[in-house]
Amino acid sequence: MARFSLGRSLFISKFFWLAINISFFNGAAAHLKRNTSQNNRTATTLTHLTPAQRDFDSFNLDGALYNPSRTYISLSSLPSSCSVNQKLGERCLTEMRAVNVTYDDCSDAWTLCHCSSANITLEDSMSRLGKVPVGLRKFIGTTLVFPAEEAHAYTLTNGDIYFFGELDTDSWIHEASHAYDYAFGDPVSGRQDWLDAIGNDTCATDVYGMTNEAEEFAQSSILKIFSLIYGSLPPGWNASSMSHQQKFLDSLPLYDKNTLFADTCATISDATHQDSQIAAVRPIKSNGPLPNPNAPLRIDPSADPIVSLIDRVPQSIASDPSERNSALSSGKSWLFGSISFVILIL
Repeated sequence: MARFSLGRSLFISKFFWLAINISFFNGAAAHLKRNTSQNNRTATTLTHLTPAQRDFDSFNLDGALYNPSRTYISLSSLPSSCSVNQKLGERCLTEMRAVNVTYDDCSDAWTLCHCSSANITLEDSMSRLGKVPVGLRKFIGTTLVFPAEEAHAYTLTNGDIYFFGELDTDSWIHEASHAYDYAFGDPVSGRQDWLDAIGNDTCATDVYGMTNEAEEFAQSSILKIFSLIYGSLPPGWNASSMSHQQKFLDSLPLYDKNTLFADTCATISDATHQDSQIAAVRPIKSNGPLPNPNAPLRIDPSADPIVSLIDRVPQSIASDPSERNSALSSGKSWLFGSISFVILIL
């Protein structure tokens, strides 16, 4: 999500022969192949909805989210999750740097790969990653930051997130919500109770949320985090028009604010919760004791979330539907014989 003023986009223009025998690609495609029923996802279940707002430009969560202190170490070589992109797109024509960054709310480290010519600095990249609430951040794999004239992002089903250009904190939360969505094999946004919730409401989050159920889930996640901090949805969003979707999110352990905004990345076994039908496909960070429910939450509800539209400088976002339709969140996948393409979540 790049503020979705005109809708995020991704155009995957890879030379297909480079995908042959790359284990990273094969693994991702194999994971998707197990979820064939969810690959051809369309917006048909949202056609009865009206967007509550055109976009999310009227608010920003950045000031209310805790900015944890951090330490990091530089890696002597690029991990495979970063170096494969160098082969496939040469997105970084300058120096690519990899670090392991540790925040004060979790003793585990996150790997972040940053291109020296990216639109934001390494420090800003680590800051925005850290502002993703720890209960959601723990589902993120490797984060990669690249330069781009048109800001966009996508998330792999293994939790790796690719950011291009400059994207705000809400965009990072959107992508992290995709990582959570696919963390348990079958996507949470493909569950029948989520589809029923959409079917029983009258409004979608915004125009971009109308893309399909996965994008509506990620956009709803931002609104849910807003409501957990401020006690209500942002001005302009009517809670009753999307109450079933918000109630569905309330049923997910992810949105327990005592752990979402905690000072630890510990987690109760997801096997006990209804949002994990099968074992997680990757390790979940689980260090440290569970937080004290009475402990102060790491948020600042006094921060003003309302953005002045007069002062706001809009980002340039491509809106070609053919580009959006090339990704998993637009419901498309292609397999040519033994050649596996990575299907990405916008």
